[in-house]
Amino acid sequence: MSYKIHEILKNVNGKYELTLFTNKNIDWLEKQIFDKGGKPYLKCLGSDKDRPAKPEEIVRQLWIKKIIEEYH
Repeated sequence: MSYKIHEILKNVNGKYELTLFTNKNIDWLEKQIFDKGGKPYLKCLGSDKDRPAKPEEIVRQLWIKKIIEEYH
């Protein structure tokens, strides 16, 4: 099953946008999301553990990616 970030974020009350992140990084993260027990998961860049792809985890992973790329 393929998951889209906008589908995961739309389940959150209010309107959220990922304007602080590049489309390249958003596309990259979307490709990292996989199915585990019928739910979306992703591999954490910091701990290398599987984490549920909840909205706050999506933003956390995008920040980690941004920090790694921009600040090495």
